Amino acid sequence: MTDVAQRRLGASYCERATLADGTSVLLRPIRPADAPLLQAGLVQLSERTRYLRFHAPRGPFSPDELRILTDVDGETHFALAAFIPRSQRLIAVGRFVRSSDTAAEAELALVVGDPVQGKGLGQLLLSRLRQAALERDVTRFTGSMLDENRPMRGLLRKLGGRIGVASRGVCDIELSLIRSVP
Repeated sequence: MTDVAQRRLGASYCERATLADGTSVLLRPIRPADAPLLQAGLVQLSERTRYLRFHAPRGPFSPDELRILTDVDGETHFALAAFIPRSQRLIAVGRFVRSSDTAAEAELALVVGDPVQGKGLGQLLLSRLRQAALERDVTRFTGSMLDENRPMRGLLRKLGGRIGVASRGVCDIELSLIRSVP
């Protein structure tokens, strides 16, 4: 495990990046103060994007959900948020959650706002989540996704992920982090 003080993707991590269409974004770990921005970001997602992310129609987060999603420990629950720098509008979140700080497997979750989908932000977030996971000795992401989630399917295939056979419209996913991810 990388020493906490030597981690590239720790509490002080902040990165500016440019998406394929020239959009500037800022990546950093999510913080408790981001709860209102996370709520606003959820409301701004299309019904379709919310459905693909949560597997069902989704209303606003409860106060407890916002606390759980923004007050993360950086070890068992690590989350990166992407923002438009000038407006500080939250446009994407990627996270992994594991059962303990020694578990080598973590559940992956990723959502990208509609206006910036298809511009490389999902791949960028997943790449940084991979780096953060490896710094914490996580070697595999798992999770589930709707079979109809074509963008996530494409991203996982591009990165060598395994997508299981759908059962009731849901597929299990697995992505080994040992191989290099672009």
